[in-house]
Order: sequence, then C-alpha cells, then structure tokens
Amino acid sequence: MRAIVCTLALLPVLAWSLRVSAQAGSVPGEEIVALTLDEDRAAIARKFGSPAEVDDTQPGFESWYLRGDAQDQHEFGLVFCFRKADGKLVSVTRNLDPERTVDVLFPDAQTVTQFWPAADAPQWGARVRTLDGDRVLLAIGSTAAGKPTGQLILMRRSALPIFFPWIVNAPAVR
Repeated sequence: MRAIVCTLALLPVLAWSLRVSAQAGSVPGEEIVALTLDEDRAAIARKFGSPAEVDDTQPGFESWYLRGDAQDQHEFGLVFCFRKADGKLVSVTRNLDPERTVDVLFPDAQTVTQFWPAADAPQWGARVRTLDGDRVLLAIGSTAAGKPTGQLILMRRSALPIFFPWIVNAPAVR
C-alpha cells in the first residue's frame, strides 16, 4: 500500500517532467529559453502548472514557486518572478539538482563570463548569454564550457541592474 501512495505522490512530478521533456528535448533549461518573458500568469500556469507556493512579500514583485523535478520536497525546480505593477514576467529560474553542464545553451560567440567581485579576484561567476528582445540567460556558478551549473536564470536584460548589478558593471571576459 505504501508503494502505491508513494507512486501516486510522484505523479505530479512525473507529469511535469514529461510535459517539459516533450516541449523542449533533453537539455535542461531549454524550456525556459523558449519563453519570451511576455507570458502572463495564465500562460505560465497552462504550460508549467499552478504554483506550489506564491510569495508576494518582496516590494514590487510576486514569485511563483513550482516543484517541477526538484529532488528535495523542500526545494523548487522553477521560480517565476512577476512585476506586481503590470504583471510582466521578469525572470525565470531553473534549479538543477544535481548540477549539470548546459554548454549547448551558451555558444562561445554569444557568451561572456562575469566574475564577482572582480575578474582578478573572483569569488564566483556566471556565464551570460544575450538573447533576442530584452532577454539574457545566466548560468550561475559556471565560468567556462564544461563547468556545471545548479541554476539557470532567464531574465529581462533591463532587470539586471536590480538583481545582478555586478554583471552590468563588470567588464566581460570571453
């Protein structure tokens, strides 16, 4: 009986994983790169499901937390951040556990590496790819091809100064 209950508890995760795999192939993060950031809450709910939790405590922003394929029941596979004022999608975070390489999403010619606090004394870094429109893709903690990441973020380029000023202000490293 316990096996049946455990299996039933995993059905939402399996359904989400199958839906994402069917939409985007096998590269983690492809499903968020396909987003334009013009999607509204209803479109996100149709594509990814309803949030497990909603946080509207941050001034000006509301975040939707979806379990997705997170391994730990206390973690979230996806986080969608919307502006409260106009409902616009500002960013999407895809947490990867275990960490994975995502080199196919970061072609060398379109990717720079940024370090915090500075390239000559880095404590950590991120690969940054500029996409069309007002979008950038970040691989947090990955500083070169072949280096895995635990977090991909698709974000409006115009929001970088708010959330990642060190990326905006640092000189790019190829």
